[in-house]
Amino acid sequence: MKKTILILLLAAVSAGGYAQEKRVESRVESTIMMDTLEVDYKTRYVSSFWSNFYIQGSFAGRVMCAEDDNHLSVGKRLSPGFLLGIGKDLNPNLSLRLSFGGMRLTGWNTGIPGIYKQYANWSDGNDPVREYLESQGVDTKDGYKQKMKYLEVNLDLMVDLYNLFHEQKRFDRRWDFEAYSGLGYLYNMRWHGMGKENKIALRLGAIAGYNITDRLAVNAEISSSITSATFDGEIGKGNQFDTFFSGLVGLKWRFGKQGFQVVRLVPTEQYAALNNSVSKIRREYTEHSKTVHRTVTHVATGSELLIPAVVFFPEKDTYNEELQQVNIFEVAHFMEEHTNYKIAVIGNSHQASDRVARKRAERVRNILINRYSIQPSRLVVRVKDMGSVSDHMEDNQTVNFAIEQ
Repeated sequence: MKKTILILLLAAVSAGGYAQEKRVESRVESTIMMDTLEVDYKTRYVSSFWSNFYIQGSFAGRVMCAEDDNHLSVGKRLSPGFLLGIGKDLNPNLSLRLSFGGMRLTGWNTGIPGIYKQYANWSDGNDPVREYLESQGVDTKDGYKQKMKYLEVNLDLMVDLYNLFHEQKRFDRRWDFEAYSGLGYLYNMRWHGMGKENKIALRLGAIAGYNITDRLAVNAEISSSITSATFDGEIGKGNQFDTFFSGLVGLKWRFGKQGFQVVRLVPTEQYAALNNSVSKIRREYTEHSKTVHRTVTHVATGSELLIPAVVFFPEKDTYNEELQQVNIFEVAHFMEEHTNYKIAVIGNSHQASDRVARKRAERVRNILINRYSIQPSRLVVRVKDMGSVSDHMEDNQTVNFAIEQ
């Protein structure tokens, strides 16, 4: 995938604000030159095999759609079931799930005899289900219910549609939405006159989830299983497929280590060019000390502030990408060098609403997580009035950073 990496060259840093001892906030003004280096690279998501596992448990309601079943209302065909599953995220977009479930299915038969597959203990022309029900005193003259006990084992490939289409691939978001397809093995048991059947099914479905915590979620799921028309034992009625639909509600629990390391695979010659550009940046820094500076304790936060801050457009949660992205990069670099630090991402509410200030802080936090692979546990979002650093309103529209105490 073709990407354009903007190489930001920092030419000068003005630190005049540091000379004032009583000032508890500082401002860094930067003049930025732009150069462009085009790089073809591939992205890989790396994790241990034992990472990114989860388990699921759901209650189900299932509706059978097979021969003659349209003679029975959906409500009367609705049957209870369950599904237990274990899955693994292969990367942020794809996962595999192995599940086991089943219980009951309900169909309908018009009562015409001789429609079932022949088994060793069945005679041609006989209807074993009808004979069983009549032995139980059930009137089958106008048709009867087929009651089935069955089990299923499924393997599904799941696609995270939120991650696939949303620009911010948040690891800590509240909502999930996945679609899947897969194969299932269905086993219909001998029960109430029904014969034993073993079938393969094609599965399609979708899951919507709400993350209560970063590990626990509640899920709502719909699915369909399409299999041979002889799954219920009936033959000779012209149907090619039997289908049953499921609606499920349950819980999902992520266990063990979660998350991926993002690896960029760059061709050797382009990697060398990129290194040369990075070296050029370092040579052109006029400030030879660390580009992230630590100030005195801030009166509003009680924490040690970091410079620089990210300046946003007034009353918006967007900023000038060319001017401000370098500041986020520097904070990410600082956190990589100081892995024991936990950082507060602070939305400044001095001349902005709390809602806007929080959205700004969350936007910066998400970039640190998704673009620079900073662990979410090392970042906390806060909203505080950081005071004024300028008489100009646009200069006070900031997200600040502080070492969390």
